Amino acid sequence: HIRPGGSGVVAPPSAQEACMTKLRLNNATLAQAKTVQQTLDEEGGPLAVEVHGFCSEELNTLYSVRREAMLYGRWTYWTVRESRQPGQRFFVAWQKPLGCWAICEDNTGSGPGPDNLGSQEAGDHPAMDPEELENCPWRAFQLEQNSGAEAWTWVRLLEEGRWMERSSSSGGWTPNSDVRLKPMAPPQMPALRPPVVDSRPLAVDLSGFHRLELNARYTQRDFMLQGKPSYWDATGRFFIYWQSTLKRWAICSKAALDSARQGQCPGCACQLDLV
Repeated sequence: HIRPGGSGVVAPPSAQEACMTKLRLNNATLAQAKTVQQTLDEEGGPLAVEVHGFCSEELNTLYSVRREAMLYGRWTYWTVRESRQPGQRFFVAWQKPLGCWAICEDNTGSGPGPDNLGSQEAGDHPAMDPEELENCPWRAFQLEQNSGAEAWTWVRLLEEGRWMERSSSSGGWTPNSDVRLKPMAPPQMPALRPPVVDSRPLAVDLSGFHRLELNARYTQRDFMLQGKPSYWDATGRFFIYWQSTLKRWAICSKAALDSARQGQCPGCACQLDLV
């Protein structure tokens, strides 16, 4: 007996052509999926956005995500600095108190020159202090959004809507309905701060808790929470994470993971001394 598809079967030319066409389509689909994956992070948000439509031309450029610079539990997007002159760098950040995205001007003085190229991966560079980012002046911010959603979402960053723009010359604010943001693949970015040797442990053993299920070994995972890697027990029920607003480490149940990702500080145990 000859089994269909076996080595003893020769497909007719029409079947061969159909197979080749299907193979080319599959390869194209895989290539397209890979391209999309390179432009999105693990939460489905863009790794870079291209901005245009502002009257201030310095704001119309490419902004790339920087994992070491978080504000209100969310990544920020930064421009590439072309020189060491002040006022030459901007970043896009989620502003939780007002529920909108804003473009801010960097006044922290933490950016290096153009030649210090570095990786965008989390943990390659020290985390920036959120308080420094909060004090940076705004150059533009979103007005009411079309979706009407109050909660944070990537859609709000990319959707069309009105922005308020501050003039670099007069300092006055004017509305702008021509601003558009488009997701893009990120370029290689210079480090915001010089790299340091990573001295964080790969695993930690906890003991002494009255709640016995917290006494376990927690292993570092490639899962960032509030600017630092998290540590998980073997069951995946509990994890240790950095509470950026309180500047301390805490143990939390997986049930509250979404709250921790949003910048909140849930936990069933935490440090008393601030780090």
